[in-house]
Amino acid sequence: MKGNRIMGRKKSLYLVIALLLVVGVSIRYVAGTYAKYTSTLSASGTATVAKWAFTEENTSTALTLNLTTTVDPTSLVSGKIAPGTEGNFALRLSNTTSDVGVAFTISFASTTNVPTNLVLKYNNTSFNPSTGTITGTIAKGGSISIPIDWEWPYSTSAANDDLDTTDGENAATMTLTANITGVQTNPTQAVTTTASVN
Repeated sequence: MKGNRIMGRKKSLYLVIALLLVVGVSIRYVAGTYAKYTSTLSASGTATVAKWAFTEENTSTALTLNLTTTVDPTSLVSGKIAPGTEGNFALRLSNTTSDVGVAFTISFASTTNVPTNLVLKYNNTSFNPSTGTITGTIAKGGSISIPIDWEWPYSTSAANDDLDTTDGENAATMTLTANITGVQTNPTQAVTTTASVN
């Protein structure tokens, strides 16, 4: 009887141990099903500064224009201008290697000995070289040619004749200088390549 009790206790002990092992394994298994991957991430961004390369294709941003015209050699000495002469020149503005748009202004305020009645014309709009300007914009990677006509009209007015005569009596070398400035356009706004007289 005593032996049976000891035997029964041993079986109960084994059964308890077995149950504890099963419970331990089950707890580990359940705990494992709730495990998760965790990571810490970092991110960085880079940007390259846009290139600025606005130029006048032939020279620097301040250039002296050589005014020439075809005249009858029996009426006027070659290389000189007088009332009734006209001619043209072109400024070629380049933004081809820039990464941004440009707003430009062309002025002719830095001039010397320009005849009073001499006028410049762009896109069929005349303007006084001392006060008028040409403004416009060029898209990134673009360029524009600005053909400019000049004219010293042959006057039919007595008042203009007097002005022309005074300019002729004070004959001197005329210098017409184009001053070109460029400013980056707002990168949030669309840019077209265009120009107009102001």
